[in-house]
Amino acid sequence: MEDFRRFRDQRLKIDPELNEIVRDYYLYAPKIVSRIDSLDPEDRRRQYERIYEEMIIPCHNAMLNSNDSEVVQIYLQHFRALKQKYIDN
Repeated sequence: MEDFRRFRDQRLKIDPELNEIVRDYYLYAPKIVSRIDSLDPEDRRRQYERIYEEMIIPCHNAMLNSNDSEVVQIYLQHFRALKQKYIDN
């Protein structure tokens, strides 16, 4: 998680366009987590595994390869899907 914080603080926050991503993260992520946590235990486990496998690992690998645009692309794709599923509906 430290790599993600560093990426957020050193790369996203300094770019005005990307800073909006950080703002949305703080606005919506706690609500998404709360909704996931309210699922039955098996669904909750599956959802967190899916986030880890499809979002966290690929983003981290892109960070390790210094591919900032890929990190942002992967993150936005998954974050928007989670927001649509747990917030917008």
